[in-house]
Amino acid sequence: MKAVKWIMLSIITLVSLFPFYVMLMMSTYYSEDIFKGLPLVPSDYLLENMKTVFKSNFVRVYANSLIVSLASVLTGVLTSVMIGFAVSKYHFRLKRFLHYFIIVVMMVPSQVGLIGYVIEMRALGFGNTLLTIILVWSAWPFGAFFMVQFIRDAIPNVLIECARMDGASEPRILFHIAMPILVPGLVTMSILAFLWS
Repeated sequence: MKAVKWIMLSIITLVSLFPFYVMLMMSTYYSEDIFKGLPLVPSDYLLENMKTVFKSNFVRVYANSLIVSLASVLTGVLTSVMIGFAVSKYHFRLKRFLHYFIIVVMMVPSQVGLIGYVIEMRALGFGNTLLTIILVWSAWPFGAFFMVQFIRDAIPNVLIECARMDGASEPRILFHIAMPILVPGLVTMSILAFLWS
């Protein structure tokens, strides 16, 4: 029974990895040769293709993508945690309104505010910079909603009250007491923000 399970897992793994193998083999062919059939063996055009890729400023484009993704993760996760902590653990006026506002904003397609956002970024002087793409994540409604729900269930109010009685400041409670508890949620949100950005 165990052998059958391993055989099935191996077959599924090979089927899943097959498109990646074909993609690697395609990178060794001349463009027109790709359409002649399914390339399963490597060709001798790899070095020419690599030269073409690096002539097209590939390293800078890839670096920009990495910078935007990492900065978006930091911005999105940090603001979402602070919003989630405030909405789920503090009592203030319009708290319920803010929670419903986050939910309503999640339902609005992001394309609706795109023109206004671009005009705002241009007015702030961020017109042709990476900051325009990164700052979108400072107001991430899904991240805020996710953290409100996660923090509400993961961090008991008694823990926060005990920390206050021991003299911990509010930033210390958030960053030194709450953050270690929130690691699973932070990892989930970081992966989503990295992929979506």
